[in-house]
Amino acid sequence: MTTQILPPERWAMNPGAYAGLVSAYADRIGRVGYDAYTVNCLVASARHLCAWAHLSGRTLDGMADGLVQKFAGHDCQCGGVRRGGPRSARYLFQVERFVRFLVSDGVLTSVPTDDPDARHVVPYLDWLRRHRGLSEITVRSHAKGLRQLLPVIGSNPAGWTPTTLRTAILDRRGREGRGGLKRTVTVLRSWLRYHAAMGWCDPGLVAAVPTIANWNGHHLPRGLRPADVERLLAACDQTSPTGRRDRAILLLLARLGLRAEDVRSLRFEQIDWASGRITLTGKGRRESRLPLPQDVGDALLAWLEDGRPQVDDPHVFLRYAAPWRPFTESAAISKIVRRAICRAGLKDVPSHGAHLLRHSAARALLEDGASLEAIGTMLRHRSIETTARYAKVDLDALGAIAQAWPEVVQC
Repeated sequence: MTTQILPPERWAMNPGAYAGLVSAYADRIGRVGYDAYTVNCLVASARHLCAWAHLSGRTLDGMADGLVQKFAGHDCQCGGVRRGGPRSARYLFQVERFVRFLVSDGVLTSVPTDDPDARHVVPYLDWLRRHRGLSEITVRSHAKGLRQLLPVIGSNPAGWTPTTLRTAILDRRGREGRGGLKRTVTVLRSWLRYHAAMGWCDPGLVAAVPTIANWNGHHLPRGLRPADVERLLAACDQTSPTGRRDRAILLLLARLGLRAEDVRSLRFEQIDWASGRITLTGKGRRESRLPLPQDVGDALLAWLEDGRPQVDDPHVFLRYAAPWRPFTESAAISKIVRRAICRAGLKDVPSHGAHLLRHSAARALLEDGASLEAIGTMLRHRSIETTARYAKVDLDALGAIAQAWPEVVQC
């Protein structure tokens, strides 16, 4: 299926009984946007691995552990142009990609972890999904937090005391901001509650974790003015596929106040074109349906009809650089916002992430006279108190209506 670019000798390596695996791999990578030369390079390294396995009598149906390292050290007699000598890191990276393909297809078994804490962490993450109802992105966030905590507190509950737990948090004060420290506290408390629920530690240890001060509503709303939002949208190049994709993403954030993860994980099945609605599953796995504004729908159609690669994937938004696949992290959505801010030349922006446009959507509704209940419905807030934070006005607006104190004599 690929155009032969590499020397014929390179293709002469015989994969033997594994020729079908090489063909399947070539078909897979050929569908995700790589050019012919890149496809040939990747397929050639896959043929080389299979030829080595075939000639040495190895089987590709066991563990992936150490396979690439063994291949890297072999005295090559596989045919083609490679004869002995070390393989480059780039070449071995290509071989590793083929091994990951074999793992994903079940031909090889994934490398077992040598992390001694993994046997404790995996059941905990499963408990979060099953018993706490956390979304996958929140579970991954907890896993990341534990990787930082466990080397400090250890995985053995017998070694946990109020002093060690407090010290683990307080020692991070100089390395994390208040937001990061609060997330660390949340992860630690959740970890302790899990162990308490299993009967492995004293439930009272949860109370030993220090509380990080949280002054709700101490800052003014961080949203952009409506005129700046329009400048941001206008900065997207609608003649390019990436520009059409970015404009659709920005409109979803700015008009509907979606979270970055809502956009990253958006699937075709969530959009009801007939009724003009979009279905979202937010925090706590609560499902909500929001109306799809005309300009948002038009931008989505422009991306889908004249921008999105023709890839069989259920996600609406894909990376435009090969391989064509969905964004793996919501941070990628924030990067799109950050680049748009730079293109638009906006200065003194309060923040540069996707949440900036969520605040901007709330600000626009508030300035149009919408009620807090309407704003909370769009933002899918559980509590009206959360929405009330958006009711604060900025200093310029206060200055326009402020009255002088009655006892002050005007000059």
